Amino acid sequence: MVPDPIAFSFEAIGWSILFALLALVVVLTIGFFVYRYYKNRYRREAIKELSALTESGLSNQQLTEKMGEWLKIVAMYRYGRLQVAGLFGEDWLSFLLGKYKRADKGHLQSVVFGVYNPGYNKGLDDKDYQNIVESVKKWIKHHG
Repeated sequence: MVPDPIAFSFEAIGWSILFALLALVVVLTIGFFVYRYYKNRYRREAIKELSALTESGLSNQQLTEKMGEWLKIVAMYRYGRLQVAGLFGEDWLSFLLGKYKRADKGHLQSVVFGVYNPGYNKGLDDKDYQNIVESVKKWIKHHG
């Protein structure tokens, strides 16, 4: 005579532990994504501001100044005032390039030096400035 089969049940302690671990993983994963989303809010706000600036009808020199301002704001927020506030010229450019290795040096150079020297970007057209804005947005989005 064969005994009756044992009925399947989730009442065993192993199932409770497995479900608790699974719930913990789900909660931690959601928490991680919420934290990352909140932590990167400054990037989204800066990119949104730059997008609005390109639509605002500013002159190219004014746009250059605003891009420089937003690069400095983002860098100070991320790396601290003591490390960033005193940087300008070649040191500022080196800092920017060091924090995002794939940045376009020429475009960032146009912003860094164009802020203080209005003639630096002479000869650049609106398409060039659009490319510079996109490079600045990429730096903001991808910097260390």
